[in-house]
Amino acid sequence: MRMGEAAKAPQAYPPPRYGACWRDEMAMKIWVGNLSPKIEPEAVKQLLLKYGFPEPTEIVPISGDGTRPGMVVNFEGVNPEIIRPLVGRLDGLFWEGNHTSVAMLPPRTGTWAGFDIARKTT
Repeated sequence: MRMGEAAKAPQAYPPPRYGACWRDEMAMKIWVGNLSPKIEPEAVKQLLLKYGFPEPTEIVPISGDGTRPGMVVNFEGVNPEIIRPLVGRLDGLFWEGNHTSVAMLPPRTGTWAGFDIARKTT
């Protein structure tokens, strides 16, 4: 090391981003809401694929009060930087009689609106 140069500490992983550990960022969840009550998870999957999303690993329906249900879509092994621009394409899209509401869920979350996603219970 030369005089005036600061010592650099080695990093085991790239620095955390968005408050999450790098390894946990490869599991992304998005919320797709304000859907018609008759929409099935397979229809949401086809919509996502049509708009360039990668293949989702899981789609969990969340009925709420039943008037405007939503779904939590899980993507395993996908970098959030791939998902982020695609979310904007679907947010507000008029589909099946409703304007969709699409948002990225915070990293490392297991719950959304009081629902335990991992166990699919309220």
